[in-house]
Amino acid sequence: MANVAHLNCQELSSIAHLAQVTPLGFLSVSPDFRILEWNPGAEHTFGWSRDEVIGRPVDFMISPEDYSRVLENWQKFLVDNQTFSMRNRNVRKDGTIVYCDWYNSPILDANGNLVCVSSICADVTRQVESEASLRMERERFESLVDNLPGIVFQTEMDANLNIRVRYVSDAGAEFFEPESLENNGCMNYFMPAELPRYKAILQQVFESCVGVDSVFHMLDKHRNERYMHYVASTRRIESGDVVIDGVLIDVSNQYLAVRDLNESRTQLERIIQLSSDGFWDYHIETGQMFWSRRCCELFGLPTDSPLSADTIRSRIHPEDAESLRNAWQRAAETGTPYEHEIRVVQTDGSYRWIVAKGTPIFSAENKAVRIIGSMSDVHDAREARYQLSQLNQDLEQRVAERTAALNRMVHELQSFCHSVSHDLRAPLRSINGHAHEIDEHVGKAVSPEVTYALQRIQSSTIEMSELIDALLAMARLSQEQIRLTDVDLTAIAEDVAADTMLGFPNRTVEWHIEKELVAKGDSRLLGVVLRNLFLNALKFTGTRPVAEIRFGRIVRQDQPSFVVSDNGVGFDPRFKERLFRPFERLHSKDEFPGNGIGLANVQRIILRHGGTVWAESVLGEGASFGFNLPE
Repeated sequence: MANVAHLNCQELSSIAHLAQVTPLGFLSVSPDFRILEWNPGAEHTFGWSRDEVIGRPVDFMISPEDYSRVLENWQKFLVDNQTFSMRNRNVRKDGTIVYCDWYNSPILDANGNLVCVSSICADVTRQVESEASLRMERERFESLVDNLPGIVFQTEMDANLNIRVRYVSDAGAEFFEPESLENNGCMNYFMPAELPRYKAILQQVFESCVGVDSVFHMLDKHRNERYMHYVASTRRIESGDVVIDGVLIDVSNQYLAVRDLNESRTQLERIIQLSSDGFWDYHIETGQMFWSRRCCELFGLPTDSPLSADTIRSRIHPEDAESLRNAWQRAAETGTPYEHEIRVVQTDGSYRWIVAKGTPIFSAENKAVRIIGSMSDVHDAREARYQLSQLNQDLEQRVAERTAALNRMVHELQSFCHSVSHDLRAPLRSINGHAHEIDEHVGKAVSPEVTYALQRIQSSTIEMSELIDALLAMARLSQEQIRLTDVDLTAIAEDVAADTMLGFPNRTVEWHIEKELVAKGDSRLLGVVLRNLFLNALKFTGTRPVAEIRFGRIVRQDQPSFVVSDNGVGFDPRFKERLFRPFERLHSKDEFPGNGIGLANVQRIILRHGGTVWAESVLGEGASFGFNLPE
């Protein structure tokens, strides 16, 4: 450091002269960060004159973004007094930013104390901008290469077809193992059957320096088959080798799609030839037509006959020709598809019905350029339709006649019911009345047997009257219209249970009715069902001191069912099918009175809802009667 101080003292005038003539900025800065010297180069670089900056702290010309870093380096410099350089952004007088490279050296006195710092700065703004521009261009190029739809590569090939890989884009990592490309390793990625063709192309490239444009069947690093489109340009260099610049594009999907399309086209052509329908394709501008063999057959012509639009038109029935021509014209002009049944003449002069269909195909300019269509033989189907129509007319006539007869029968049944209700009740009332009069007039003058006979006459007339009421109710149920709604069976069951108990005031009954039972049905008719089932349960639990009657929902045979069960006498399950027949009884009337109609009414109502009924029991252990309804 002593030498530096000695040099600074002896050649101060030389340094000052150099500072005045150099184009570089020269500054002398005090240890407290103030400007002591400012040469013309600095004035040119930053725009401030010497008088404007002498004595000012340096921080006014340092960019705020770099200030902390500059200050950190300065403080470090004050400690170790070592020459250092740095690049930072500075602020010019006009406010613009300039990039400078700074070279800072300490100026020491004879005792080694820091006198000032000699700083030389070079304006490197253009260099920084050029580097940034170059870096941006490189990034753009790399991004472009990496985003190309394929693998960009560059290789060098000698006369022996040895290939050295110069460059492979990042996309290549998905296809190749990088280390596997050395020593002609790229050959291992071609299917064995493709290698002879690939080598022949390489030989031609080396001899003639031609480009490459071909699709190869290859294997990727995972040994998955790929179809790769290989496109490359070539150039010969001074050594005689050939440089190949190219791209590999995975076209597997497209290649396979084209292959499948060709296979589909072949299959379609076979199907067309085997189909019972004829197919055609008409090009509007050229007038060219394609007809399948079946079209010729439908028109009664040999399968190898040349067909044209005029030939087809000449073989259409005159009454059908105009409507088909108009449909054809609309399809060509407005794009409206058509479908017409027409008659075509056969070789024997007869006509046969076919369905002609057509739909237009449009160009990119939305102009109809083709009409494609089909022809189907519907002659037999049309004849069958005609016969079916005749049968339908006959059937409709018969249905109308049967309906009228049924209406007459219903009317007669209603009249019969009225007659039963009126004409049968009158004699019953008369018999019951006369028996009552005899009982009152004779009194105790007759024997007990006669008195018992009179009582039996009266009870029989009452029973007969109840039976007539039951029959009339059954008839009305068969005619009543069903109104389907969401029905709260729990609420209906609770009301019916309370109502039926009024007829059994001296009975002890435990009711168990499940909550939230809902079904789709006619609420009034379902109330009749529950009333009959509850009365049936009350009747057959009459011998129990405490009757238990339950109503709930179960799943039976994978279907939800509603069931009424009791702890009554039950029945023999061998005869359960008889329970739902009118007037059928499994117990004597003396044991359990009734008319045998209630369960029959239950079945009739559930069947009209589209459901089913069932019964289960063990004799002496109670019974269960259930039904299900469509959801």
